[in-house]
Amino acid sequence: MTVKHSLMVSLCIGAWMLSLALTAQAAPGDKDGVRVVKRADIRVNTNLVLIPVSVTDATNHPIVGIDASQFRVFDGRIEQQVVSVTADDTPVSVGIVFDGSASMKRKLAPARQAVIE
Repeated sequence: MTVKHSLMVSLCIGAWMLSLALTAQAAPGDKDGVRVVKRADIRVNTNLVLIPVSVTDATNHPIVGIDASQFRVFDGRIEQQVVSVTADDTPVSVGIVFDGSASMKRKLAPARQAVIE
């Protein structure tokens, strides 16, 4: 995912969340059948946009120790200031698939044990 794509996704998600917050919610009305509309007014002013990126070399190995001076971010054709760069751990899910065919019958138990270890 490119930095430009990540920025666009972040902005779209933010706009979607804001539109959900501003959507009028109809409450059940009184005995005359009149519906009451509740509205939440939210004002947001932000100068910080988070853009998750992964930096890898040509062999897809992660590059660590990068600082803000090594990044350039553009909104359209306008360069934006990069205030900070942080390294955070990201959760990951891993699935392991075992071949349960007859050819693996003797190897299946050691393979399962290897996963536990």
